[in-house]
Amino acid sequence: LSGAWKVRDIDNLDGLLAAAGAPWIVRKLLVRSFAKASMAIEQKKNVIYVEDKSVPGRSSMLKFVEGVDNHRKDPYGIKIRETCKWEFDTSLGVFVWSLNTHGYHNDRYGPVISRYYFDQAEKDVLVSEIVFCGQTMLRHWVHDIAAKSRLRKVATKPSTVSNRKVALQCKSFPSSSEKHSVSSKSQLNGSTKILLYGKGGWIGCQVATILVKQDIEFEFGEARLENKDAISKDLQRVNPTHVINAAGRVGDDSSADVDVAMMASNLVGTLNLAAACWEGKVHLTYFSEIQANDGKAKKSFYIWTKEKAEEMLAPFKENLLILQVGVALNADLKNPNSGFERLRRKAAKGHYLENVPAYVSILPELLPMALDIIERKVCGTVKLVNPGQISESRLFHLHKQYVLPDLEWKRQDSVSEDIQYISVRNLGEEGNPLSQALDAEESLHKYIFAPNMPEEEDLASMGGFCGLACAPHWKCFSVMTFKQCKSLDSLTL
Repeated sequence: LSGAWKVRDIDNLDGLLAAAGAPWIVRKLLVRSFAKASMAIEQKKNVIYVEDKSVPGRSSMLKFVEGVDNHRKDPYGIKIRETCKWEFDTSLGVFVWSLNTHGYHNDRYGPVISRYYFDQAEKDVLVSEIVFCGQTMLRHWVHDIAAKSRLRKVATKPSTVSNRKVALQCKSFPSSSEKHSVSSKSQLNGSTKILLYGKGGWIGCQVATILVKQDIEFEFGEARLENKDAISKDLQRVNPTHVINAAGRVGDDSSADVDVAMMASNLVGTLNLAAACWEGKVHLTYFSEIQANDGKAKKSFYIWTKEKAEEMLAPFKENLLILQVGVALNADLKNPNSGFERLRRKAAKGHYLENVPAYVSILPELLPMALDIIERKVCGTVKLVNPGQISESRLFHLHKQYVLPDLEWKRQDSVSEDIQYISVRNLGEEGNPLSQALDAEESLHKYIFAPNMPEEEDLASMGGFCGLACAPHWKCFSVMTFKQCKSLDSLTL
């Protein structure tokens, strides 16, 4: 797909926009914009860089990694989430790059699906399909010979990883602590290459995003963890210095029923990967969980598998790092595997939320710190949590107060708020990256609530189209203020 491209022709854009609820004036303007669109693409294995010039006068540099969620604002300020993948279309007989975009109309009509592939009749013509609300728009792109792309400079810029590794070597992680036993093997000679399992998982995708941002070389594991022979082939193919296991089945947190598939993935698969890494002398990191209620309530089968996995990994402790995560949170409040969404499902079933303070893990802050620890080949068990503890009930109270005013749950009577939060100043060991983590509530405000609250410039641009927009879809097309809309009076459309 590499090269500079411009639109040759476009079909059914008006039908697509009309189905999405766009006013006629918006459709006229966007037809002009889309017909003159151009883009530049630089492709490197499973990474695609795109210089998007769809909106005249605005240009943005985008980076897509297969299997990794991409969170950003579109040219009109709407917060969206994009996922991409390569697949072979048997009906077309070609490889197709597909991109699913979530966020428009609050996903009421599903994601916007974009597909890119080469025309069978005209081999040098790139075809793009956009499907939304039952309508399909087609665009044909041709090479833009005169265009100059700046992508190659961005895609090939010198990596800063080596400088970061030198900084890491300056401090050695301590050999022990009061709450967890950790040993450090300072083996940062040579380049880091990570084999990551959990391509489709919530934590796995976040780890991959950070690896991309930090320019750390990695590949996703292709094997199912239940198949040890396939794992060995992955290790031979990638030849990694580190392996990260963020895979596993979550299931129903409140169910104690035996789940055979969960047992195979969370127990058998975990042991298979640990054994393969032990044989290959490769450092392994395993993501586990801390039970939120400290074992006072009946354990779910899922929590049982995670705890049993930790017990069975004991023989591999000299080559293993276990990262224990508390109630895991990030700014994506709708992901079904997030700690908040799991608690919301619990509340929806009529269960009381816990009032006992528990560990929380604000992943946007902690995962980059965890990667520092992983690169040092630290072994042992580390609680990947923020200092302090917050109860499940208080978490819901804070989400309702700052970002979800309509949030409701079953409350227990006569519960004081001041016992639901324990603030602890982080007095971590010198050299431990986690010692720099913010207090639980501070981190919650910075990394969870702030990204979900509208910014002042966003509110200023919510002028709509002076009443011309079609409710309830006006927010999807709020690209003009009242003053800008008045200037359209002199236009002939």
